[in-house]
Amino acid sequence: MKPMSLRISSAIGLAAMLAGCSAADSPPPPGDTIECAIGEGTELSPDCVLERVSNDSFVIHHPGGSFRRFVRIEEPGDLGLRLADGAEVIIEERWQGDGLYLIALEGEEYRFPITLLKEGGSGPDPVQ
Repeated sequence: MKPMSLRISSAIGLAAMLAGCSAADSPPPPGDTIECAIGEGTELSPDCVLERVSNDSFVIHHPGGSFRRFVRIEEPGDLGLRLADGAEVIIEERWQGDGLYLIALEGEEYRFPITLLKEGGSGPDPVQ
């Protein structure tokens, strides 16, 4: 095989492998479905997945494949959620009653049962 044809066949093989790894073929992320609104003016809908990574961290997966990573920092009277990368600040955190919690960032909102953040569905009672 000549060097030029080897390069072409290698490029075609690489393209075929990448096509086989499309997001449509990927399994959904592990976790629980939660409500989210991604983008200004979007309504909350059950399109995101909350994946608990540890007792103090979790990831929220967006429908398009992007995600946000959060950490919990114990603070009196506060759930103490922070973005793990620290690039943005959480604009609002609040209890909505019935055990639901809302997190708002610029252009994004997430609402979920607080029990999803507790180990085994139990833990300290939420501060209201």
